[in-house]
Parts: sequence; C-alpha cells; structure tokens
Amino acid sequence: MASNSPLIRRRSNSEDDDAINITMTSHRSYVRTQSNTEDYDVEMNNSYCSDDSEYITKHDKGSRSHTAPSKLAIGGAALIFLFLLILLIYHKIVHGWWGLFLSLCCPIAVIGYVAFGKNAKSLNNLNARIVAFGFLASICGTQCPKFITACISGVGLVAFGLAMRPAQNNNVRVGMEKISSSGQNLTGDIQGVLAALVLTTMMLTENFFVWVVSATYDKSHDGGLDPEPLQDNGRIIFSAFSQFLGLTKYDLQNMRDLINVQWALVAALAGSLVACQLNFAGKRTLVGIAVRSMYTLACVRAIRTVSFLLTVLPSQVPNCYLRHFPIPPSTWKEWLLVGLIPSSRGGCNDLIISGHATVTSTMACASTSIADNLAFSTSVWILLTFDYFIEVIQGLHYSVDMWLGAIVTSLIWRLLGPLEQKAPKEEKDLYLMPLSSATATDIIQFSIPAVIAVIAITVLPNSIANLWIVLGVIWAISMLIRNGGTVTPFIKHVLLSILFISFGTYL
Repeated sequence: MASNSPLIRRRSNSEDDDAINITMTSHRSYVRTQSNTEDYDVEMNNSYCSDDSEYITKHDKGSRSHTAPSKLAIGGAALIFLFLLILLIYHKIVHGWWGLFLSLCCPIAVIGYVAFGKNAKSLNNLNARIVAFGFLASICGTQCPKFITACISGVGLVAFGLAMRPAQNNNVRVGMEKISSSGQNLTGDIQGVLAALVLTTMMLTENFFVWVVSATYDKSHDGGLDPEPLQDNGRIIFSAFSQFLGLTKYDLQNMRDLINVQWALVAALAGSLVACQLNFAGKRTLVGIAVRSMYTLACVRAIRTVSFLLTVLPSQVPNCYLRHFPIPPSTWKEWLLVGLIPSSRGGCNDLIISGHATVTSTMACASTSIADNLAFSTSVWILLTFDYFIEVIQGLHYSVDMWLGAIVTSLIWRLLGPLEQKAPKEEKDLYLMPLSSATATDIIQFSIPAVIAVIAITVLPNSIANLWIVLGVIWAISMLIRNGGTVTPFIKHVLLSILFISFGTYL
C-alpha cells in the first residue's frame, strides 16, 4: 500500500510472523554453511509449537513464561509480602490514612511502570501498555467531578466508534459479519449481539428478583426489629486490622473513592478492546473477548440469583429495607412495577454471591488476560482485594459473598475459554478509516448514543435507567433486522453505549 494512502491498516498475524523471522535471522552470529545446515534446520524446527503446529512468536513465548504456575506464585507472594511490609513500616512512621495511601501507591506504581517503563517501547508489549494506561488514566480522571469524567468517557466512546469504521474495499464491507443464507452459522459480531441480549435479559431478571427476595422477607420490613445478622469472622478480622492502623470507615471510604478501582477496571477493559481491535493481543479479538466476558457475567449472575433466592441472609445494614424499597404494595400490578425499578444502590438480601464482586472480577479477568503481564495482574488483584476489604468492613456484604464472587467468576471465566473465538490463522488485513476522514454526519451519528448515555448517567434519575437500556437494545435489534443481519460499526457503537449506561448505573 502506498505511504500516502488515507487508510490505516491493522497489523495481520502473518506480518508479525515475518517480522519475527527476520529479527531472528538477523541476530544469528554464525554463517550458515554446508556443514551446519542440518543443525540449523533442527534448531528452526524446534521453534514450532507441538500443540497446534504454529510458529511461536516472541509474544507467545513471553505469555507462556508469564503464565507459568511457579513464577505466578512466587511473583504474587513477593508483591503481597512487599505490600504488607511497607504497610507496617509506614504505620510506624506515618500513622493512619497516609500510611495506607503510600502503601497502595506501590501497586499503582507497578502499573505505571508497565504503562511507561522502558520495556513498554517494544511492540510485543503494546497490549499491556494500552491496558495499564487505561487503568491509570481512570484513576486520574476519578479526581474530577462525575459529570466531567462522564463527558470525557463519552468523547472517548465516540472517538473509538469513529476510529473502528472499516473502509470500503472493492465495494465490500470489510470487518462486518453477516448471517449465512442457511441461517445456521452465526459467527463473529452476531455472537456478540446474542451475548449482549443474554446478559441484558439476565441482568433485568436478577434486578426483579432482588426486589422479590427483599419484599418477601417480612422480618426486615420493620426497621426497629431487624433480624440479627450472621457472625462474619472476616469482617471482625478486617475491622480489627483497620483499627490497628488507626483508620475509620470514613478514612477507608475516602481512600476507596480516591482510587475507584471499579472504574479503573472499566477503563482497563476498554483498553483491552482497543488492543484486540488493533491486533496487539496476538489472535485475541474484540468480539471474542467481549463474548466471553458477557457470557461469564451472565452465567455468574444466574448463579448469584439462584443462590440468594434459595437462602435468604439477613442484611448487616440497620433498617436496610426501608432505605431501599417501599412497603410492598397491596396490588400485584404495583408490586410487579416496583421490581422494574433498577436497584442501582443494591438490595438488602441479595447477598450471596456479591454482584459487585462478579462485575469487577469479570473485568479483572478480561483485562489481565489481554495485558498478559504478571506485574500488572498481581497489582490489579491487590487493589481489587483492598476494594473488597472495604466492602466487607462497611457491612455491605459478608466476607463469604466477596470471596465466592471472585472465585466463582474466575472459574467461570476459565471454563468459558472455548467460547472466545480467535482470529483465523491466515487473517486478512482490516483497513480502518482514520478519524480525520470523519464527516460532520458521521460525528453527529456516533455522538447521539454517547450523549444519551452521558445524560442517562449524570442527569436523569437511575429509576429509569432500565428503560434506556431496553430501548437501546430494541434500537440495535431493529437496525440489525433492517440491515439484513449485517452488524455495522454503528450497531456495535450503540451496544457499547448501552454497556456504558449499565456500568454508570449499577457500579
């Protein structure tokens, strides 16, 4: 392609292999002669993967070494030990809030090194660099007012949608997926749309049953006679440790708001999608990681719904029911309508397993999987564990809720690995239009869903968030039908905007 072409071409896997082959050849320190031809051929044959007979690139070798169990255990234990040691040292020097803050700066600094360190200049590390940068950018953006942060996120959403528009190549829409004429093979983006529909249905169903389990637990309706909560040994231990550090619940919540791990994970997930779309994550694709994440969250939310319906745990928050729900109406119509209101502040008896833990753990699994960096993964899980500690100390959840939420989500993520479609071995180049080629019509079109999302999060009441989500899904389905099953970039953009509303409402 000519250098002055207005199109941006995404790197293909075959180009990565050619680049690695050239690099390996250029670094050989001997001259290949007739006498060592046989040894050379044996050496090159050993660099093929016995699992799938594919050439192993440097990135693949790095990912295998990163995921080795021994190195993962040693690295994780070392970082956790360092974290606790610094925490205790600063407790002796700077008592209280600043000691904890400086201790939490350690994993944040590690993430910063992954994003901006000297090794980040390598093309093979761009996946980790992009994801880590998104995580840090969110922490910085958290210090701004919510409206400004939402607007910045909206602008990023529009820019991402415009940047991912495929170019027209010989009058063929490159990068779009279409249902086959037989109607039996659903591939690529169609699976993403189905996964989004399954997740949306599951979230709305769970939201209704949160009301059901609370409304049918009569003992919690009288604020003066709340059922006695269960003994939570985890909360007892964590509270004692925070008292040892001289920290109050107010101090811990301020620290939690300062870092805001959950929104940092949202930004890291967005960075993961960008890395996949630009082909910096090997054969991982945007649709593949999105489908796996949505099905993981849908499955674990189904397990959560069945769990809290089977066994009702008393809330640890005094007068919880009257703070979240009205007295159960006398008519069935009104009773059912209450269940359609989003429980954006959570329920009272939907405890096991934690919904907060399922969402954040899914995002952590997805982003650390794409980053494929041991230091980044360990730092993210340390910060997420701190977030769970505060959730338990405040009595919003039992410690077993958080524990099971993280463990079950991680196991489901591993179990659903086969659902993630990888890029084909001989992947064709995808030509993307640069942002400079966007017309005023394009900008207005892609801005409409993002503006609606920002307004729904910052201006409109959360009680009608479900309405916007349902309308967005109907809008996407209608466009899909009108286009004959073709998933256009704008339909993807609408679905991402719906996801943005969901995060802004329920996180």
